[in-house]
Amino acid sequence: MRPRLLRLFLVACVTLSWGLATDRAATAPNRPSPAAPGKPERLYLQPFGDFPASVVAEISDHYLYLHGLKMAVLPPRFLPAETVDAARRQVISEELLHFMRRENSSLAADSRNVIVGLTTLDMYPRKLGWAYAWAWREWRVGVISTARLDPTWYGEPADPSLLRLRLRKVVAKTVGLLYYRLPVNDNPQSAFYHALSTVQDIDRVSEDF
Repeated sequence: MRPRLLRLFLVACVTLSWGLATDRAATAPNRPSPAAPGKPERLYLQPFGDFPASVVAEISDHYLYLHGLKMAVLPPRFLPAETVDAARRQVISEELLHFMRRENSSLAADSRNVIVGLTTLDMYPRKLGWAYAWAWREWRVGVISTARLDPTWYGEPADPSLLRLRLRKVVAKTVGLLYYRLPVNDNPQSAFYHALSTVQDIDRVSEDF
């Protein structure tokens, strides 16, 4: 009797585990879950200089419609001289993040907030000595440059649709890392691919989370 009871107990356990797995799969969300308690709850977009208001609105509408994520838009600001390397004609990533934290001190001090800056100027991180970066992120604050996402940068014909698509992909990675706290990965077709080094890399990845 004991072996038979043991077999029945094992079968019941396996059946129960299958049922639980099926329930989890059936109720799995098709979008990232909101940030857990203690993690970011609000996301702000901060345009700089001549960054088009229409593009900011398009980004905000896109994420609200597809992901239910509300993005508040802060008033546009001019780029202060200390954030720009005049010799290189590039924004200094770290300096701009420092400026964003200082000028939005109450927002930046609140761990529930994420702030993402947007600029049309080329950008580079000075402390790494890189030639450029289209995004830079440091703990709840990030900035994105569209300069090298623009086909005209490479002498190609203007393509506003391609530029906006590339921007959405970089925004997806930035929002995923800073707001949803998603990890980078080794999938070259994922928006969270760790090595988005060239514009061709960006063209290969998905814009989805």
